Amino acid sequence: MRLKVNDQYEEGFLINKDKVDLFANLTGDRNPIHIDQYFASKTLFGKCIVHGILSAGFISRVIANKLPWTRNNLFKSVIEFQISYLCWRRVNCACQGYGVKR
Repeated sequence: MRLKVNDQYEEGFLINKDKVDLFANLTGDRNPIHIDQYFASKTLFGKCIVHGILSAGFISRVIANKLPWTRNNLFKSVIEFQISYLCWRRVNCACQGYGVKR
């Protein structure tokens, strides 16, 4: 399925500890709230939380696989972090096709 104008699409992704650790190693963002279970247990979350930008990054998969591609594609993304995700939670990425401005 490729999105057209006004189409909406949503896809879920499971984020586990391995993905969080890989992201921390790739980016160098080793904030203990994301990778240290003992540290995270002392916070208001009680457990490690997923890097916000990691959860937002899954939208790239949706863009790459669901939007029609032309050499002139321009994207505007609005990322809104409404909640913090704990590991082993499902993250939903949603997008909608808008008109083309020429």
